[in-house]
Amino acid sequence: MILLNKLPTTFIGVAEQCFVSGAVCINVLGYSCMVGFPAVLLPQLREPGSLIPLTRDQESWITSLVGFAMLAGNFITPGIMDQWGRRPMHIIVSIINILGWVINALSTSFPILFFGRTVQGIGFGMFMSLRSALVGEYTSPSNRGSFLTHKNEGVAFHG
Repeated sequence: MILLNKLPTTFIGVAEQCFVSGAVCINVLGYSCMVGFPAVLLPQLREPGSLIPLTRDQESWITSLVGFAMLAGNFITPGIMDQWGRRPMHIIVSIINILGWVINALSTSFPILFFGRTVQGIGFGMFMSLRSALVGEYTSPSNRGSFLTHKNEGVAFHG
């Protein structure tokens, strides 16, 4: 902590802004993994002796459900964000996203996998309107543009 006191205040300010932007970028990477997850999951579930055998319709639901759930999540966030604040909302959204991954990892049937993907979609939908607000409010106007660009880099890494 003594070393931080000897650094110029501009460096500390930029480091804090990088930390906030980095937290947002990590959640964006999680979103990218969620979108790409069916590309890895479905071929494994098609193999003979799979734990969760799926029909083509169920595979389609597993893949497309996230978009519908994200829409619901987008409508949930603004009111809660105004009432509780950005930081608590970011923590809540991160917990919801982790919960969705845990449900998917522990799923043993289609309904549980369906529920896990729904939780993920709602969580990441909530995050979509939150991410720009977080970066916009916690960064200085002179650096805001570059930090807002970083949130899109996470999406680029998934492809």
